[in-house]
Amino acid sequence: MEDIKLIQNAKQGDFTGLGEWIDLHSGAIERFAFQYGLTLDVAHDLTLDTFRTFREELEDLDEHEPLIHVLYKLLINKLSQYQLSIRAPDDLFLFKEDEVLHSDIIQLNGENRVPFILSLFHGLDTEQIASITKSSTADVESNIQHAMELIGGDNLRKRLMLLEKSYDRLPLQFQATQILGTVSQAERPKKSKKKSVLWSIVAAVILMVCIVAIQNLFVSKSKQSAQGDGNDAFLTELEESYQAERDMRQEMLKLEDARFNRLNFIRVADEKMNKLKSSSSIENQSQRGEMAAEVKNIISELKLPDEMIEEIRGAQLNEDEKASIKYLSLYRGKVNDIITVYDGIIWDYREAIENYLQGSKTVDSLMLRFEETPEELQNITATMQDQSIRLCEKKNPREITACYYNSENHQHMENLLHHNAAGYVSMLTYDYYMTHKNLEYSPDWIANELQRVEQTVITAEKETDLYPLLESYYIRLFYSFVKSPEIVQMLDEQGSVPENHQNAWRRLFLYEEATPLGYLARPIYKEMEASGWRSSESWEQFNREKIEAAIKLARNGELDELVYSTTPKLENYVIELPDKKYDRKVEELYNEFNKSHDKTIFKDLSPIYVVGVFDYANEMENPGMMFNLFYEGVVRDRENGSVASLDSYLNNWRKGFSLLKDAGSIEYTGADLTRSGDNYQAEVKITHNNHSETYVSTLLDENQIWQMGETWLDDLPSYEETPPTNVAGVFTQETQIIYDYFAEMKDTAQSRWYSAVDIVRLFYYAAEVEDYETQYALYYQGKDSQIIEKERFLTDAGKNSGRKMEDLFETISFKANELDDNGNWTGVATLTVDLEKNPGEEPVRAIQMMWTDNGWRVIYDPMD
Repeated sequence: MEDIKLIQNAKQGDFTGLGEWIDLHSGAIERFAFQYGLTLDVAHDLTLDTFRTFREELEDLDEHEPLIHVLYKLLINKLSQYQLSIRAPDDLFLFKEDEVLHSDIIQLNGENRVPFILSLFHGLDTEQIASITKSSTADVESNIQHAMELIGGDNLRKRLMLLEKSYDRLPLQFQATQILGTVSQAERPKKSKKKSVLWSIVAAVILMVCIVAIQNLFVSKSKQSAQGDGNDAFLTELEESYQAERDMRQEMLKLEDARFNRLNFIRVADEKMNKLKSSSSIENQSQRGEMAAEVKNIISELKLPDEMIEEIRGAQLNEDEKASIKYLSLYRGKVNDIITVYDGIIWDYREAIENYLQGSKTVDSLMLRFEETPEELQNITATMQDQSIRLCEKKNPREITACYYNSENHQHMENLLHHNAAGYVSMLTYDYYMTHKNLEYSPDWIANELQRVEQTVITAEKETDLYPLLESYYIRLFYSFVKSPEIVQMLDEQGSVPENHQNAWRRLFLYEEATPLGYLARPIYKEMEASGWRSSESWEQFNREKIEAAIKLARNGELDELVYSTTPKLENYVIELPDKKYDRKVEELYNEFNKSHDKTIFKDLSPIYVVGVFDYANEMENPGMMFNLFYEGVVRDRENGSVASLDSYLNNWRKGFSLLKDAGSIEYTGADLTRSGDNYQAEVKITHNNHSETYVSTLLDENQIWQMGETWLDDLPSYEETPPTNVAGVFTQETQIIYDYFAEMKDTAQSRWYSAVDIVRLFYYAAEVEDYETQYALYYQGKDSQIIEKERFLTDAGKNSGRKMEDLFETISFKANELDDNGNWTGVATLTVDLEKNPGEEPVRAIQMMWTDNGWRVIYDPMD
């Protein structure tokens, strides 16, 4: 008999054909219980329990869900109530091999065991198993594959086929008569309509009595209050305010009463409100305030997901990890509630949806408010995006569901919560990205996602209801990234890891942190690369248990010493400069390295020698050597920040100031090592005669060889050049900011970072505001004959005060000169005069400038 007919008959009290149907399927149910790990006697008891519940609930079941699926669900839900056996009795299997394999299966964890048994021994596909276990098809496939790996062994498929035959020979005991009793399998006495009517009337009377009693109790308590009738009005006002808020949310979702009342968070709020009404008493004003505050809290629980995001914009949850995760748990629960209701509507209108899609229309177009579908379906498609929910097409193209997605609203959430909650925020979109075909995950996406989630997995508080979900999510991602069934198949078929996976693996497996990714993935990467991406022993041994163990080690802080070697202990080096011995050693290393660029010559040496050779190569204008002294991939292009190639480095290279210019000492402190993956970073300190300090980045690689870290040399002044620029565009509000800083500090080393044009505009601005002390500080303070004495300058300076540069000039430019015979860098700032505003002036002014230890300074101004 068809499932629908059985349910329809049961609603009329007719169990015709039920016994025959039970006997047809009871063997599968009893056999599953045994396969899961129960003895035959306990399996029989569980089967009896399962069918008893099934018979009682039959008339209320969904006519569209296969009854065999309902049976499996009932059975799985009851399994935890029964004692598992460690092994099967010796006389149940004819062959020892079957007994051993059965024992291996029942030792699997439940997450893997259930889908494995349903797939291998009950012939269900992944879609059916996903429906029964309430999981995704991707998870089902992954769990089955994991179970196969854990059981392992040669000829596993053949061994499972033989075990299935042994299962078929089990002496099963259950019969339908055990639950139908003396009631005929053909028919159970029908309910008396008269009795039904009578009981309906009685139930209605009882319900009315209860309602009246509750109302009277509530009113009675109110009347006992000192406020008398005022309390009645107060309570009514509170109830009306709650109802208004509730109605508003129902309107926002556009759900009918029956649908809206199914939302769990609405039901919970209703229960709290009813409990408050029936149990609270009001005797004074203080209790009124307490009740009003409690109602306000209950109303806040009605907020929809989009309102919750808006609510935390100013809540500062980014400072509170516990509050952030609690918030996400509540948010996720509401999203799931709404999706469940939406899925019910989608199921009810599945025929209308299928008819719509047959017109070559897409699932995305279902999100529009079109008239071809029923109004209720239009309503949810019009409102679901506000809650970051949309319609999705699963891998089965006939299956449309509601799913949460990475909306703009969702993206706002991460910045509003604690950084340790980032993994949880990302996890919310898991179902959408991992189980729907319109956004299939890619290796690059998984690589990014793993890095986002891992920090939360390692550091977040573990005792929360969300953490197990997050850890499971991370493990699934990690495993599918490294060893999914698809990768195994492609490796078998192609002989090597596909290129798109290689690129993603390469990027992620070079991850330098002591985390599960670094610990487990980097050995696989190195072995795969060495084999031409064809094999890896670490890859063969990779499984979920290893990921779980690595997470535990990381959370306990034990991974660092496993991933990396002990930090080397290095001696301190300090050399007072100038030092001829140091200079000779640097020159000797320079000549040797120039022959082959073999960095092993720096092994066991202090990093001060690598810095010395780098600086000497700059003096010798040998950029090729400078590039090869850098650690691979460290040096970057100045323009866009990307890793520089040798060609781009050579094309953009300009000789810079010597690192050791006016140096009094160079030193390295051996204890100042910072781990960076397999390498260590350290800084070499150069102390100059003017007591300023320069720190140069160096790196000790895994072979104990020092190399240069990312280092920039200050450009020589001779490179500076500014093309003609409109004065009105240069003398902006920024001039005021620079002036305020310089006027306070006067002649400091900071001004060496100002351009020559900056110095000129400061010079004129100081004159404009009659700050002659600052203006004089911008003059060259050396010993040349062109120097103007301060007293003379301050006496004569007033004649040029109050004149704005933008009123004097139209354009400004600057060009530096090469080093002159006296060892000085000079340059000329050229200004064109606005002759319309300044008739009779010379058309061009050339301001002579000199480079000093504190940057550019004015040495001659025609305006003087």
